[in-house]
Amino acid sequence: MPPGGGGLAQALTRHRRWWQVAAVVLVAFALGLALGAVSGGPSPVRAGAAPAPAPTVPPASARVVVPASCRTAIKQGDLMIGLLQTPEQFRRQNERRLGEMLKSYTVAAQTCRKEASHR
Repeated sequence: MPPGGGGLAQALTRHRRWWQVAAVVLVAFALGLALGAVSGGPSPVRAGAAPAPAPTVPPASARVVVPASCRTAIKQGDLMIGLLQTPEQFRRQNERRLGEMLKSYTVAAQTCRKEASHR
């Protein structure tokens, strides 16, 4: 038997497999189209007919006032996160400062929650 003697049989098998895959894809596509037509699919839009614009409602102009304690809590939290993201050697130097910031943040956050619950 010559080397590569099964080449023609393998080529025919690959060719047949390609046709099988193509047939499955076409059948799936046709089924999708049929199901879309049966289920009522999206209604076609007539040529030249523009969809009606949605009415725009201006947002209510209620001004939100954020208490100063909430702004302080946010600032303290951001500073603490910044310190926590520093390299370990610098973080050790700032442990006392971090502890003070945590206390300050806790007080500001509690005050913010109290003020927000009374609104």
